[in-house]
Amino acid sequence: MLSQWIKQRYGSKTGLLSFTRHQALWYVGYYNKFASLDFDKITRLIFICEGNICRSPVSEVVARFYGANTLSFGLSCTDNHPADPRARDFAKSVGLDLSAHRTRNIRHYCP
Repeated sequence: MLSQWIKQRYGSKTGLLSFTRHQALWYVGYYNKFASLDFDKITRLIFICEGNICRSPVSEVVARFYGANTLSFGLSCTDNHPADPRARDFAKSVGLDLSAHRTRNIRHYCP
């Protein structure tokens, strides 16, 4: 039962360990150096994850909701697949829409 919860919530034991590590870094202030970014100078946000079906598409749609010019890509994905149903359901639950999302591999990014 625990392994199923870990898989559903974090994807894998490695995902849980990565999450725990970054939470610890957050609590000790490691990421504070990024709090002083001048967002007026940022012209585009690029979100990247492994498969471009969960994390990066949700990040893209949230940032776009706040007015940012955004794109998302995957490191190891094939193109033109929809977002994971769990990501679509989550986005819908907070008033966002991922129905038009299709996966894009990072190899297609040309700034």
